[in-house]
Order: sequence, then C-alpha cells, then structure tokens
Amino acid sequence: MKRELAASVAFFAALVLGCAAVAGTAEQRTLTSLQEIHALNNDEASQGIPVAFEGSVTYFEDGNVDLFVQ
Repeated sequence: MKRELAASVAFFAALVLGCAAVAGTAEQRTLTSLQEIHALNNDEASQGIPVAFEGSVTYFEDGNVDLFVQ
C-alpha cells in the first residue's frame, strides 16, 4: 500500500511539474525579427527571452568593440 501511494504521489508530482514547465515555456516564444527585438523594453530584455536571426557582418576590427551587422 505504501509503495502504491508513493508511486501515485511521485506520478502526480511529475505531472504537476511537467505541466508547470510546459506552461512556463509557452509564454516565451523565440523572437525572430529585429523589429520585435528592438521593441523590447528593459524589463522584457532582462528576462532572457530567446532570439534568433541571421545577418551579415559588414565591419569588424580585431580588438575593437564595434561590430556592424546588416
């Protein structure tokens, strides 16, 4: 009986944690346009929202902090 109860509790906990994880990731979608990224305010940007975009580096100088992307 104790084993069945422990297994049931473990299953329920895994189910609840799984649902919570899915709910948490559902809120954060990957931003794919520079317009969406640029529109973030400081609070949103500090949340670590995933972004993905492609660009071409048009200027880079080793030892310099400048990097131009088009």
